[in-house]
Amino acid sequence: MLHDILIIGKGLIGSAIAKHLSLSQKNIAIIGPDEPEDVSNAVVYASHYDSGRVQRLIGQTDAMTELNIASVKHYPWLEKVSGIHFHKKSGCLYVNPLGSDEYLEKVSERAEKFSIEAIIYNSNKELAKAFPEFHFPEKSQGMFEPSPSGHISPPLLIKAQLKVFEQNGGTIFRDTVNGLAFKNDFVEISTYEGNVYHATKVVLAAGAFSNFSNLLSRELDLVIKSETVLLARVSKEEATRLVTLPSLLYEIDNGEVEGIYSTQPIQYPDGHFYLKMGCNLPHDIFFGNDLSEIQQWFRNGDSKASELKMLKVLQSIIPDLKIEGCTTKRCILPRTQRHKNPYIGKIHDRLYITAGNGWSAMCSDGVGFVMSHLVINNKFPEGYEAADFEPFFK
Repeated sequence: MLHDILIIGKGLIGSAIAKHLSLSQKNIAIIGPDEPEDVSNAVVYASHYDSGRVQRLIGQTDAMTELNIASVKHYPWLEKVSGIHFHKKSGCLYVNPLGSDEYLEKVSERAEKFSIEAIIYNSNKELAKAFPEFHFPEKSQGMFEPSPSGHISPPLLIKAQLKVFEQNGGTIFRDTVNGLAFKNDFVEISTYEGNVYHATKVVLAAGAFSNFSNLLSRELDLVIKSETVLLARVSKEEATRLVTLPSLLYEIDNGEVEGIYSTQPIQYPDGHFYLKMGCNLPHDIFFGNDLSEIQQWFRNGDSKASELKMLKVLQSIIPDLKIEGCTTKRCILPRTQRHKNPYIGKIHDRLYITAGNGWSAMCSDGVGFVMSHLVINNKFPEGYEAADFEPFFK
C-alpha cells in the first residue's frame, strides 16, 4: 500500500504531527516502536517513558515561546476529544540562585509581547513568602507562571494524540525503521522486523536517533547526551500535602549538579507517588555516531552514580520533603546548537525532518502544528519563520 504521508517516530513530536495531519488529510501512517518491555532487546529508546515533564510558556527564544503557547492552547481540545487527561495546571517557577540572568532579564518583555502572566520575584524573601515549601539561597531571584503552566504526562499525551489520529483513520505500525530509499515516485521504508512500507511523503521525527539506522544521508547537527532522573517516592499523604507545588526550573550549578527541573509528586503507573527531579551531571555522556553507545547507556548505564548527590540537592530545595525511597531512570537528550529551537524543515522533495532541542515535551504539539502546515501547504504558518527552525547538518 502506498501511503500519502508516513511519519517515522512515534514519540511526542511524531504523534503530534500525525494527529495534526489527520485533522485534514487521509491515508496517513505513523511508524515506531512502543516502550520496550525489555530494554536489553530494544534498538532505539526515548525519554518519554516517564510520567512528568515541566510545562511553561516563556521559552529561551521567541520561537520557543510561540510553540509552547500553541501547545497549551490545544490541550483542552485534545483532552476533551481523546478523553485522556495529561495536563496539570500547577504553575511553573523559575529561579536563579545567583540573581538575575539573561532569561529573567527578557521575561517581562516576552510576557508583554505574548500576553503571558508572569510574576517577578526580586529577592529570596519574596520567593520564600510566595513558596514556603521551597528553600533558595539569599541572592535568588525568580519568576512564576501560573496556570496553564505546570506539568504534563508524556505517555498520556502521546496516547491522546494517537487516539485522535486513529479516530481520524490513521494507521499505526509498531516497527523500528532501519532505512529509507528514494524511488521515482515514492519513498521506500524498511524496518528491522523485515517489513517494507511505501509513502509519497515522509516526515522524520526520530529525535535523538535521527542520525542512526540509515535514516539520513547527511549527519544532522545535534548534540546527544545522557540524562539522569531521580524519582523520590513519597506517600499519598505527602503528595496531597504538595498538590499545589509548582514545577521548578532551578538554574543551580554547584559543580555536582546543574540546571535542575522538577515536578510535584505524581502518581506513576506502579501506583506510587514520585517527585521527579532531573539535571545535568559532570559525568553525562556525550554520544558520538555509534548507536551501541546509546544502547549500552539505556541497558546498563550507571544512573545511580549520582543518586545521593541529586537527593542531597533535592532535600536542600525542599527541606521538609518526606521521602520513603528513591530510584533513578536513564534518559537521552538531543540539543540543537545554532538557533536553539527545534528543527522543522523540508530537506528533500519527499522528506521533512524535525528534531527537538531538549524542551520537546512542552512544545511538541506546537511543533506538530507547524510541521503539518509545512507538509500540507509547503510553507510555514503565519507568525512562524522558517529561519528560526532551519535544520543544520554537520
